[in-house]
Amino acid sequence: MPSDHHHRLRARPAPATRSVRVERSPRGLWEICLPDQSEHLACETFDQAQRIAYERAADLSPCELVIHVAYHRLTRRELVGSAIR
Repeated sequence: MPSDHHHRLRARPAPATRSVRVERSPRGLWEICLPDQSEHLACETFDQAQRIAYERAADLSPCELVIHVAYHRLTRRELVGSAIR
């Protein structure tokens, strides 16, 4: 039979995670979508967008980084700056 401590750990909700997303815009630019901001950062190259997205995600640590390529296909999803390894 599980201990009370085990039940308390399972009942605790997961912390809310902010996310930074990289997506291709309809205009052909790479957009970085930041949490709690209505404006997106636009980059001409995927490499530039990915580098800036990692920097922003590290500043918001812990933060989920989600990167999409053409047709919204997910290519990378990771938790940046997490205390849990």
